[in-house]
This record gives sequence, structure tokens and C-alpha cells, in this order.
Amino acid sequence: MKNSPIDQLESEARAKHAKTVAEALVRHEEEMRAAENRKDRTIEESKTILDRELGHINQLRETLGHTKAPVSDESIRGKILSVLPGRNHRFTFDEIMQALIDAYPQEKFNEQSARMVLHRIYSDGDIVRVKKTGKSVYVVAGSEIQTGRFHDMNAIDAARELLLTEGKPLTIRTIAESLIANGFETTRTATQIVQSMDSQLRKKPDEFLKVEGKWDLLPDAKASLRTKKRQKPKPHRPSTTQLVTDFLFENPGSSRETVTRAIASSVSSKNSPEKAIKQIIASLLHKGRLQRLESGGLVVVKPS
Repeated sequence: MKNSPIDQLESEARAKHAKTVAEALVRHEEEMRAAENRKDRTIEESKTILDRELGHINQLRETLGHTKAPVSDESIRGKILSVLPGRNHRFTFDEIMQALIDAYPQEKFNEQSARMVLHRIYSDGDIVRVKKTGKSVYVVAGSEIQTGRFHDMNAIDAARELLLTEGKPLTIRTIAESLIANGFETTRTATQIVQSMDSQLRKKPDEFLKVEGKWDLLPDAKASLRTKKRQKPKPHRPSTTQLVTDFLFENPGSSRETVTRAIASSVSSKNSPEKAIKQIIASLLHKGRLQRLESGGLVVVKPS
């Protein structure tokens, strides 16, 4: 029996509806799976981020647990004094910092504090600055290098003085080594000074002449220097060392400040007379020529 047209239409409609419902169910299941996947990824990403942050926190805790408090200025002073090299050895601030780190690896040194403390040690006269241009270079008070004849002179002036007093031509290496041995302020090696000084002397052909590998002053330059020396005779003045010891012979037990105030006006110094006096007192204490009393006063040690 054939279906009527109405039955056929109803059958087609039910089939179409069933297909639509089936497709909707499939889409719904796909969307649910996609949502679950997104949720899983979000959870995994959150866990990863959380683990990373926890790792940072644990690392920070470990760092804080091992960090020591910065060393006090007074402690830094004692440690700097303990790592200073012997007399006549030049050193820079960077070298002192490295010596501190090597000697006290467990300590945490603040560079700015260390620099301030080193400056106070310098102001107190325990160390002397022998090079002021570029990186400052220091030596321990009492070092022979601070009182050399070429101390505080530039290379050209020192070379002039050396050639004039020697009275004969010298090789550039002899000039460099003589300058270094007599207080010339430099952190360079003799070889480096040779190269630099040879170039500087060549730039002054009106004063210096090189013959057979040796340098000398031209006759006119020698005559000019000798004339200047005769025109500017230096008046005899007692040395700072003599002023200090003379005052303490007459006033034993005086403090460093009292000595400084008393003789400062009689001290001839390019820089601060007070600083020069402090450096001399520190040098005399190092050499055992002065003794510090329990009261803090100073006395001259009489030779045995």
C-alpha cells in the first residue's frame, strides 16, 4: 500500500529532525571536549606558573638565609689596615678591595663604605697618596718612596733635573729606572715609562738631544736651568720631622692635635700642612722614633 503524500512528508520531516538533533548532539559533545581540553591546559599553565614562582621564592629565601649583614666601617678600617702591603709598595683602591675579598671571603664589603674608610685612613696619615692623577696610588706612611727627590714631579721636569745633576748623557732606560728608584709617581713599569718618556723627550727638541742612543740636555737648556736655580735659592727651613721632634722634646706627652696646631704655620707643604704633620707623626711611630702613651700623648723615643 502506497503512502499518501502527507505520510511521506511527515516521514521526511521526522528524518530531517532526527538528523538535526544528531548533528546538534555531536557538536555539543565536541564543544564539551574542547572546553575540557582548554580547562586542562589552563590548569597545567597555572601549575607551571605557580611552580616557577615558588622556585623564585625558595631561591630568594635561600639567598636571604645566606646573606650576611654589611661589615661596619670600624671593622672595615681594621681589615684594610690588616691587608695593606709593606712599605715602598704602591697600591690602588681596587687592589685593596681585591685583597679584602681574598682575605675575608665570608664578608660582604660595601665598596662605597670601604672607599670612605680608606680616605679617612689617608686623612689620618697612615697612608700617603703618591699619585693624584687618574687612579690614586698610595703607599704606607714612612715609605722611602714618598720622600724621593723626584716625588711629585712630572716626567719632563724629573728628566731635566736628573740630566742636569748627572752632567752626562743617559740612555732612556737609565733615566726611567733612576726616576722610579727616587720617588717618581707612576704605576707603569720601567719598560712602559721608557716608551712614553722617549716620545715626550722627542717632542722637545729645543731642550733635549739624543746622540748615539743617549739623551742629554742642550747647552742652552742647561744654562737656563742653572740660572733659575741660582736665582731662586731655597731658604733653610727645618724639616717637618725636626719640628715635630723638637716640639715633643719640649712638650712631652702632647697629643697629635696639639703638635699639629703648634707647628702648622712653620711647615712648608704644597698641600695641607696639617696632613703633612699627621703623615710624619705616623711615619715616626712606624719607625719607633715616637711612642704613644696610654693617655694618647706622644713622646720621643731616645736612642739607646
